[in-house]
Amino acid sequence: MSTTAGGAFDRLLWNGLQPGDYSLSESDVGAKLSPEGQEAVLLFQLDDPHDELRHQEPDGTSVCDGMFFYRRKLRAQPWLLFFELKRGSDFSKAVAQLTSGILLTAKNLHSRCAPARIHAVVVSGVESPPDQQFLQKHFRSDLSKHKIRASLGFVTCPLRGVADLREELLSRVRAVS
Repeated sequence: MSTTAGGAFDRLLWNGLQPGDYSLSESDVGAKLSPEGQEAVLLFQLDDPHDELRHQEPDGTSVCDGMFFYRRKLRAQPWLLFFELKRGSDFSKAVAQLTSGILLTAKNLHSRCAPARIHAVVVSGVESPPDQQFLQKHFRSDLSKHKIRASLGFVTCPLRGVADLREELLSRVRAVS
């Protein structure tokens, strides 16, 4: 079976899904979202070596490191939590990678996954950017051109550590509910 057939999301299911894993680390920085109770959490690795979103995209297209699919309970509307792991402070590049990952994934999303239920986060091994509001405004503006309303957050993580994204995501879930 060829991995080039189907849409980007189909290829992600076959090649990017990390069954049973709830954390991803890269360059001394990590992110996790473990399920609790009736929650469903799926981790998709979007970047190397599972860079299925970039299939048939121009060379140099960059995407974020991963995405969590999150559902609080059976029949609840799902959330997509995109994340980029950064050891340093190149926050503009991280936001561009998140934007690209969201746009490439959203091409084939089912209508049950509402665009308002997309959140993105930069997990950084350094402090949060001083220009957070500028980056958030630019992020929302880029996505709104494609009728996607997503939110953006920043989480710091000690080097060689793993940031738990539960509170970051649940704060967005509560804000929309």
